[in-house]
Amino acid sequence: MNIKSDYTKRINYIKDKKENLINTMQKETEVLNYLKRSDSSWSFFIRNNMSFNKNSINNELSASEYLKLKKSKSDTMFIEKFKEKLNKIPQSNGSAYYEKLNVNVGTICDIHFYNTFKDTVNLKVIGINNNKDQLRNLDILIVSNMSNELCGQWSKFSLEENRTLSILEIIKCFRGLGKPVIFYDQSKVANDHNLILAREADKVYTTTNNKARYYNNNDIYHVETNSYTINPLLYNPIVASNQSKIQGVLYNGMWSNDNTLEEMIDGVINSEKELKIIDTKYYDVSSGHNYPVNYFQYISPANSDYEHSIHKMFNYSLVHNDIEKIYQLQALGNVVLSNYHPEINNKFPNVFTVDSHFEVSSILDHQSELSMYKIQIEGIRNIMSSRLSYEKMESVLNSAGISCSFKQKRVLVVGDTYECEEQFERQSFKYGQFIHESMLDENILGDFDYITFFTDGYFYEEYYLEDLLNGFKYTNSDFVAKDNNGKRSFNYTNEVIDLYRTMFNLQSFSNEQIINKSFYDNEYNGFYIDHLEVQDRKNKQTQSSTVGDKELSVIVPIYNNGKFLEYKCFESLKRSSIFNKMEILFIDDGSTDPETIHIVNRLHRNYDNVNLYRFSDYGSGSASRPRNKGIELSTCDYITYLDPDNEAINDGYAKLLREIKSNRELDIVVGNISRYDSSLKRREINYYYTANKILNFDLVQNPTELLKQTNLKVQSIQALIAKKSLIKDNNLKMVESAAGQDTLFFQELLTKANQMKVVDLNIHVYYAAVDNSVTNTVSSKFYEKYYKVEKERIKFLESNELFDIYISNKYQSYFVNWYLKKLIDVKKGEEKKSLIILDKIYKIYEPYITDEHELLKTFKKYFEREKYEEYVLYCRDYFKRNANKNRISKKSKKQYV
Repeated sequence: MNIKSDYTKRINYIKDKKENLINTMQKETEVLNYLKRSDSSWSFFIRNNMSFNKNSINNELSASEYLKLKKSKSDTMFIEKFKEKLNKIPQSNGSAYYEKLNVNVGTICDIHFYNTFKDTVNLKVIGINNNKDQLRNLDILIVSNMSNELCGQWSKFSLEENRTLSILEIIKCFRGLGKPVIFYDQSKVANDHNLILAREADKVYTTTNNKARYYNNNDIYHVETNSYTINPLLYNPIVASNQSKIQGVLYNGMWSNDNTLEEMIDGVINSEKELKIIDTKYYDVSSGHNYPVNYFQYISPANSDYEHSIHKMFNYSLVHNDIEKIYQLQALGNVVLSNYHPEINNKFPNVFTVDSHFEVSSILDHQSELSMYKIQIEGIRNIMSSRLSYEKMESVLNSAGISCSFKQKRVLVVGDTYECEEQFERQSFKYGQFIHESMLDENILGDFDYITFFTDGYFYEEYYLEDLLNGFKYTNSDFVAKDNNGKRSFNYTNEVIDLYRTMFNLQSFSNEQIINKSFYDNEYNGFYIDHLEVQDRKNKQTQSSTVGDKELSVIVPIYNNGKFLEYKCFESLKRSSIFNKMEILFIDDGSTDPETIHIVNRLHRNYDNVNLYRFSDYGSGSASRPRNKGIELSTCDYITYLDPDNEAINDGYAKLLREIKSNRELDIVVGNISRYDSSLKRREINYYYTANKILNFDLVQNPTELLKQTNLKVQSIQALIAKKSLIKDNNLKMVESAAGQDTLFFQELLTKANQMKVVDLNIHVYYAAVDNSVTNTVSSKFYEKYYKVEKERIKFLESNELFDIYISNKYQSYFVNWYLKKLIDVKKGEEKKSLIILDKIYKIYEPYITDEHELLKTFKKYFEREKYEEYVLYCRDYFKRNANKNRISKKSKKQYV
């Protein structure tokens, strides 16, 4: 009997049955849509195995029929109903912080660039009729945004090529005058005409790393990534007095046949929040951006007069594939939910990155009102503190050799106790000075721009001064105050109510008024911001979890990544249905970043289920030591891990905890993860599929055998829950000061576990392109950390009879596609050191290798000849050629399909 043949027949029979079952199920559209919306496990199964075409009805309609149906089902009068409220939203009355730089800047630009920078310098638009004499009076020329319609009658050119040639003449004329030329690319799409102009500029500024690479790939290297920027007089959180907001979520944009947009919209629909879609292509039914018919009830046409102010009617906004809009919406005071982009994830951890409708619903429904408000204020702070057009223009001018600067404002803080001084020392704003009230006199006031008073009756949090100062940037106010009841936030006011929650503009008051605190007698131009960052000490409370025993220890290793900790990791844990059952262990590996230290302290003092341990030696270089310490300090029977720059999703830890508690024999329960990298594509690492493919069952009776059958396949230790006894009883510890140690630890867990269960649910999101991550920063230290792991790995493999499997099926692929591929990004000057350590790793396994890979053979040759830099270049070329081959292959397959 041919057992293999019989087995193959059986597998094919099961595959046919599965295909028939899926085809039968697909006919039950209504039931499947219900399951997809309401059950996360079903949702992942349906998404991976079935397809739904929401545009099927669209395709059956003519353009006129589609538009007629849309008008009949959508709310065409939505903007009209709110016009009165929208017209009452106040504009900025100027800035009490900034004054224009006395620099004459000529620009060829669109209206967007002009509006962004018009308040920063003397900005003159250069049109088609400017002569050379007019150019002489300018200090610099900035050419920007060729993709859009330009100011200055440039639209008279019917051909873009002719327009480009005319602009080139102006650039050459300007260069002939010996004055600098900047090309400032804020466009959202690549434009080859930009390349022609960029080559003639002294410097090119662009907004993302991907666009910088576009220029580099076209042999333009004088490029600097400068991100987007905001004019605070146009984009700010100012609202009308007592303005009530719509308790819903706004998506202001066109439809895209992209699964992530569909997931985001469906997530809002499934939540308790209302959805409003402003369709920017409402009447353009030929654009290819037509919303599916089942969304018509949520849609209204756009009105360009209220394109931005409409967002002030909502607290929440969706964004899809628009980085600049995320900047704008944060400045307006919105909580933002967006699809993934590494630029946004790295700069703004407070922006919710979502990849499933369950996560959207969870975010909207399981966050407290206060928590969401804090995220709104963090967004405003992100923009107003460091991403404004004033500083951006200053930076551009200085890099071009034009010396100028906005004055750094200084704040005087007056307090009556040493406790007040301690609170001042904790502030994020560092250009201030604290004095005791007895020292306040006229002589000291001249050194400062603003003054505020502290009292020990209040507890002042870290961002108190920073937030007050930011209020002067987008209002021309005599004073800016913290709201004390949450009802007047971001409104203008005429009266000072609480001296100890207010910052005063010293130019608006006499020295006598300041010293005597005489602020209540007259009306002034004032402004209220939010009510956060200051609390009455009598009412200050810690946010407590419910009384009862904790069930799950969540170990969070920390090192200089405070913003991610607060807004990625911790916010995601707060959304969990078992947050109150969690013992959250912050293990700080010796952070040196003051902001991280402030954030860790803040979360620790505000949440009673957060425990903190600090190492004081400035870091061990990896997450191993804090994770090991977390096991030592944990008090719960069950353990998991979550890194600060990752997020728990889908209430996964609750599901894993239920599973492991339901069966005493289980030592581990493991799920799946979502992974994002610089390619922008979401990849699912589905361990359930890996195990189920071999076992056809979710219960693993022999985890070691599964490890062998999967060729030592690993999963993130942040996607599992394990019994603490499994770790403690077997004295399992991660290799300290090493990288990649978590993969070895996962394998060790499986070799010691009696039983394991796999769950088909994504448990956490792993962001692989986080700046300064250990695995994304490549130097010789990177390889040193992996060398430590490799020395322990071989011991583990040999002691568990896994060595032959590793050598035969894993080692070469891993060495080539991880170690050698990382050489692409190795720092200049680190080539020799890196390769010397790589050689040590290679030599551990060299005696056992047969049929070596091409790159391993060339590695030995180059290393023996000490051609270190040449080998790095060889690797870069090799992987670039392979990437191009893969792209061509995928393209040809796509065309064939």
